[in-house]
Amino acid sequence: MINFYIDLDDVIFNFSRDFAAFVNDRYKKEKCVIPDNPAEFTEITVFGMEREPFLYLLGLYIESGRFAVQPLMPGAARMMLRFAKNNIKPNFITVRDPKSVIHTMTRLQDVYHDLGIRVPYNSHRLWIANRKYHKKWHIINELSRFVTRGIFIDDHPKYINDVVKHCPGVIAIWMNTLNVKGDDCCPHYEVSNWEEVDTLIFNPENNFEVLLANSAHPGVQQNLAV
Repeated sequence: MINFYIDLDDVIFNFSRDFAAFVNDRYKKEKCVIPDNPAEFTEITVFGMEREPFLYLLGLYIESGRFAVQPLMPGAARMMLRFAKNNIKPNFITVRDPKSVIHTMTRLQDVYHDLGIRVPYNSHRLWIANRKYHKKWHIINELSRFVTRGIFIDDHPKYINDVVKHCPGVIAIWMNTLNVKGDDCCPHYEVSNWEEVDTLIFNPENNFEVLLANSAHPGVQQNLAV
């Protein structure tokens, strides 16, 4: 058995581009333009703004209820349906403001309902992490106590590196949908879309051991220095 740990923003939901559209619509101009190849994953390089104005506009984005209607990333719905048909219940792990939790739950259940899943809440689990006390890798290690093998998919280099460093038995796949240069990101695999993920994890020749052996970090993950 393998646990799947999956981020939401820019992995399942198209957060960055939707946030940019929200900001530009508010100011009636292209105030926020995401570059083709950001140098790193920060507010200034991705959205062109310092952290304080970013957080202010993110607060407006949350208050508008935008998390409840976020567009999906290409291929995400197909992958969610494939998980459901294979009796895989993914653990969605995201860092979000508490005010957006209900909207997040609503959006996930709506997606599963639209896919024809009769009991949406039984098709996945949602975990809300934060940047200080309940980090993503903390949650993954707790969920890994009885199912030691896992696959983690995230778009943020920091969270990828955290899992590579702290979560033995978990393969980290960097979903680099923004084409961040990412010289400091050390995933087992880097992909840019769900089709590539599908090829990796549903290839009948790629069981967990093969995936790990063919990755950028084969062997004992505990010894990785990230």
